[in-house]
Amino acid sequence: MKKLRRLLIAMAVPFGGLITLTQLGGSPIYKGFDTGFDARPADAANSKLAISTDSGDLQCWIKLQLPLRSQSFSAQLSGGTPLMVYQESVHDGTQWVAISADGLKREEKFHWPSGATLYLTTANGVSVVPDDWRVYLAGQAYDSRGRAMWRKIASGFAFLFFCLSLTGGILEGLARAKVEPAVSFTHERCLSELIMGTEGANPKETEWMRSILRKVLLETVPVADALKPIPLGYVAKKKLWFATQKQFRSRLEKLITDLKIDLSYLQ
Repeated sequence: MKKLRRLLIAMAVPFGGLITLTQLGGSPIYKGFDTGFDARPADAANSKLAISTDSGDLQCWIKLQLPLRSQSFSAQLSGGTPLMVYQESVHDGTQWVAISADGLKREEKFHWPSGATLYLTTANGVSVVPDDWRVYLAGQAYDSRGRAMWRKIASGFAFLFFCLSLTGGILEGLARAKVEPAVSFTHERCLSELIMGTEGANPKETEWMRSILRKVLLETVPVADALKPIPLGYVAKKKLWFATQKQFRSRLEKLITDLKIDLSYLQ
């Protein structure tokens, strides 16, 4: 069980590694700048696509893998900015369609303001839900469906490792709480237990009585010196000492009597 707890706690190492890689990006496990790309149908026929991101302002151009039968595209941002759409390549019944800034130059990046939605529409009413996508950014590694999937998987594993590590830490804490430190039964421990059982008329008096007994019995301090820190008058200190030693002596004598009786059973 101890090995299992340590193994669970050790899951913090891969958790930390995956979290670090997620934040830094560009790792061999998963690459790309996280754009938060999302593409959803904007009408019942799926002939209009609403594309959004959650990474703020972008300077980019994008590619979508769409069914080949989808034709005659138009695209614009929700603010009214028109964009150029053209077919880049065709392969096995699908096509890659590029969306770039409106102009003569292909793959020219356009400004995608934060919060704006990009709408892609096909004239023939065929579905434009993409099978794959890529976002090519200015000054950043491109984002894609595959890279987004790997980031999601890595985040899932990171969360799993965190839960396992947390579980191991809780189990280790519970296990340590159950283990009581071994304490030898000595003369001093016996006196300490008796001292802690001494009670005064109020909490403050109880504290004074126990303090005096600890100094006199455990530290072998003279009674007069043990009474000096007590903020009482001379007569009151004497009364306190009388009540303290009387109560403790009574309990100690009873314990000694009981022990002698127990000892007699062994003869």
